Order: sequence, then structure tokens, then C-alpha cells
Amino acid sequence: MKLAYLGVAAAALAVATSASAEVYGALNAGGQAMKFDAPADDANIVTVGGRVGWKANQWLGVEGDLFFGVKDDRIHSNPDVDVKVDSAAFIYGVVFVPAGEKFDLIGRAGYGHLAAKVEGPGVSEDTNDGAFAVGLGAQYKFDAANGVRLDYTHYAIKDVPTNGVTVAYVRTF
Repeated sequence: MKLAYLGVAAAALAVATSASAEVYGALNAGGQAMKFDAPADDANIVTVGGRVGWKANQWLGVEGDLFFGVKDDRIHSNPDVDVKVDSAAFIYGVVFVPAGEKFDLIGRAGYGHLAAKVEGPGVSEDTNDGAFAVGLGAQYKFDAANGVRLDYTHYAIKDVPTNGVTVAYVRTF
């Protein structure tokens, strides 16, 4: 009997919690410029992709990024090598800090994978490295459904720290 009461109490708590959350989603589409800090030279890569997010309330959310490389770069070393990002997929926990009626500051931390290729004379290597990522940004809403977002993310990729800046259109539904 006590087990039945416990089950009813847990169900009531779950319903109350979900009923009190303001649940809505957001889609982001945009481009990201990534800078790979290689030992000899830096590679500046451009990716395009999207982001899907869910906010449990005005403060907390979860989002996932999926980007694909559209511009490669060459690292000038001995020998020179070309760097190409095939794809990047990351998932983040997000904190939103309302800084005005239409403006949010954003902090995020997460984990994901970056698939890249390095090619040059005598060198051809594919990599699919997992990495932690942290970032800061800001989002401005033009109206209830449309906005723009700018954020900076640092990817802690093994041996090649990488930074990305993203500009995106935001559509909230």
C-alpha cells in the first residue's frame, strides 16, 4: 500500500512540474566562422548549419548544433596542409539571462564531435574528435517569433584549440 502512495505522489509531482514549465522551442539557422589554433599557423574555416533548442523556462534550456564545412583553409607549415571540416555536432546545456524585454545573454557548455580532414604532401588524416565546448552569446528578439543571435564558442579539441563565432537567425515556435 505504501508503494502505491509513493507511486501516486511521484506521478503528481511529475505532472505538477511539467505543468508549471513554460515549454517552447526555437530553431536557429546561421553560419559559423571557426579558427583552429595550430602550432605553426591558424586555419580559418567557415561552416553553415543549424541549431535546435528547447527552453524549460526563461532561464534554462538544451540545444544541439549541427554544422557542415563550406570553406577550407591551408595551414602554412613544413609541409603546408589543407584543413577541412566535414561536420560538427554538439549538444549543450544553456543558461539564459534576461537582460531586457527582448534581449537575453546566453552561456552554454556541452560536448560533441568534430569530423575534420587534414591533407598535404605525405599527410592524409581523418579525425573525429570528441571535445568539450563552452560559449557565451546574446540574443535579440525582433518580435515573439523572430530574432538574431551572436555567440562565441571555444572547443577544447585535442592538440588544436578551436574558437567559433556564430551569427544566426532565430525562429521561435
